[in-house]
Order: sequence, then C-alpha cells, then structure tokens
Amino acid sequence: MSVSIFRPVSLICFLGLAACGGGGGSSEEPPSFDELLTRFQALEAQAVPPSFNPTGFPTMGTSRFEGVMHFGSSMPSFSLWGEMHMTVDFGNSDAVTGGARNFRNPSNVPVTGSLTMMPDQLFRNQSSTLTVNFEDTRLTEPGVTYDTEGLNFFGSFRGVSGEFFYATVLGDVIYDDTPASINDGQTVSVSGEIAAEQVN
Repeated sequence: MSVSIFRPVSLICFLGLAACGGGGGSSEEPPSFDELLTRFQALEAQAVPPSFNPTGFPTMGTSRFEGVMHFGSSMPSFSLWGEMHMTVDFGNSDAVTGGARNFRNPSNVPVTGSLTMMPDQLFRNQSSTLTVNFEDTRLTEPGVTYDTEGLNFFGSFRGVSGEFFYATVLGDVIYDDTPASINDGQTVSVSGEIAAEQVN
C-alpha cells in the first residue's frame, strides 16, 4: 500500500479529507500540497490490512471519516490533491454521503471545484465494503480543466474497530489545456487512493 510521489509529473494525485475542527468556524487556510501529502502518508501507514469485518459496526448513530485522496495520470502528466469527508449513517440503512474539496497540484497551485459523492451505502457482507461514485464535475487550475467522468472509489474499513478507511480511486477525465497541447480534449484514465480515519 506504499505510494510513490511524483511532483508535477506525478502519476497520481491525492484528494485529502479535512481534519475535523473541534468547533467554531472554518477560517483556517486550506492545507498546502505538502500538508496533504504528509497527512496521507500518516493515514496510509495506519490503514493497513486486514480489513475490519463490517458486521461489527453499530446499527445506530453516525460516524464521520476524514483524510486524503489522490488521483491523476501519467500521460498527460497531472496530479490533484485535496481534502475529503465521508459520513456513514448506521441508523439510516448504512447510508454514505460526502465529498472532496480544496484541491492542490504538486506545485501547490489551488485547483477550483469540488467532488460530491453520489448517495450510496456500505455493504456489511462483502470484501469491498464500500463502492461509491462521484458526480461528474469540472475541476480547474490555471490553463487546464479536468472534467471528471465516472470517477469512483472502492475500499474497506480497517483497524481494530474499523476506525480507518482505505480505497482505490478509478475513473476518467477529459483533459483540456490552454494553449492547446497534443493532449487537449483527450479522455484519459486516472487512478489514485484514499486514506481516512474516523473523527467522531
């Protein structure tokens, strides 16, 4: 489950889950690329196999997970990192909601736009406990737009009580750059990972 980090020529990007503030507003600055990377590496080191048996989850209440996700491509070479949050409502048929925001590239350039998870639920009797699609959307950085298509992740909860979550990210992106390169308008396959932890 180790990850190789490439800067502007990275194969992958990280989408990070925001750390849960202990109350108050959201006046903090979004994390930098280096902060997202450090956060991901710390969570990845803890979210190790084996998977937690989801039959051990409660049947009431909710749990919020926060951490980091990445996705990107090697050709054209790009890498997007951001924060992600996910809530599991055990009292509502194990419904799962969440999204991702505050993206950066490895040069620490902000990427506008956010990802929203389509409503789904965890499966208590499958090895891939959770499979979720994101709504198609547009992410933008200076000179480049990324239109996501079928971006999704599948993964499992880990740790003694399922307090960590690890997933693989797959999907497509329509890549448009200005001035136009040979890659302009191409649909490219992307891949990445998510590592997160329970914060309540």
